Amino acid sequence: MLNLLPHTSLPKQAACFRCWPTAPRYTCAVLNASPSLIAATPPHRIRAIDGALLETAPQTHTVHCLRDVQACRDNGYAFLEETPGGKYIYKYRLDAGGNTQVLAIIDASRSIDNFKCTATGTVDGETLVVSTMVEFDSGVPIVRRTPPAALWLHMLLMIWSWGTLLPWGAVLANRLRNPGSCKPGAWFRMHKKLQITGWILQLLGFLSAVLYCQYYAAHFTQPHTYIGMAVVAAGTLQPLNALFRPHPPTEGWANDKKPFGRVVWELLHKGVGWGAIALGIVNIALGLQLAAKQGYAYSMVGVGSAFFVLGALPALLFLLFGLVTSPQPGGAGCLRVWGELQGNYESASKTLPE
Repeated sequence: MLNLLPHTSLPKQAACFRCWPTAPRYTCAVLNASPSLIAATPPHRIRAIDGALLETAPQTHTVHCLRDVQACRDNGYAFLEETPGGKYIYKYRLDAGGNTQVLAIIDASRSIDNFKCTATGTVDGETLVVSTMVEFDSGVPIVRRTPPAALWLHMLLMIWSWGTLLPWGAVLANRLRNPGSCKPGAWFRMHKKLQITGWILQLLGFLSAVLYCQYYAAHFTQPHTYIGMAVVAAGTLQPLNALFRPHPPTEGWANDKKPFGRVVWELLHKGVGWGAIALGIVNIALGLQLAAKQGYAYSMVGVGSAFFVLGALPALLFLLFGLVTSPQPGGAGCLRVWGELQGNYESASKTLPE
């Protein structure tokens, strides 16, 4: 009983095939779930990037991991053999023609997991020379995966932080600096509260991502993970950056001209902040797309998409509305939208520095 896997030095790939010899040819069917891309060495308790334990359950590996990880596509596939103890070991590599055929099948497959194939060919040493290969129809309905709690938490916390609170905090600070209907320093208080809350939520979202990758996937295997790490690092350092803000004197800057240190600080604080927000929004979209590709339930993807649109889109529209109707912060266009709310906002004990 053999399983198809890739032939690669990477310890996280494979394709699950069961083989029955019909000397001198072999007919192979994909075993259970999607093929697990695994190395040409024994899988040994290896966990794939989607969380599949390849030594004992390579059939649980998803089609997404088999199809969309470029290293797996480039390195080819091989057969695993199931031992009497229920574990899987390396058996045969596929030849170039076999790799080409299985990739064409995978690319055209609509399966989420439970991907099966039938192959015929001859054995040449450690290589299976494939003649034909087709996808096997098991008749089992496609069932999308149930997302674990850690993934739910990661998605919601990051959407509430980088997709809602942090963008709103930046937009309101930019557009409502000194509107006449606001109490002095109201913009600063609102900005501070929104950013601190978002900062805490994004840290909790990051911890949820670490737990998810540790127990259900693998660390740093997709662009989403690298972008996310950069965004969280930049966002986490923003409060430290704010501590070094050069405060203006009570009487204001001399000749109404900001000193060089203040200009540099503003460029750094605002540049890093806006850059992190832009990347954070892009990365949320990538994360939702990745969850769908990995076969997770559409209900989770739908809930996340709804929260994302309701949080980020109004902030973007408010920013654009303010820029169009009033190029300067605190313009009349913004006041028409937020004037009443800001007018009732908690008053500041003193005018806060910009």
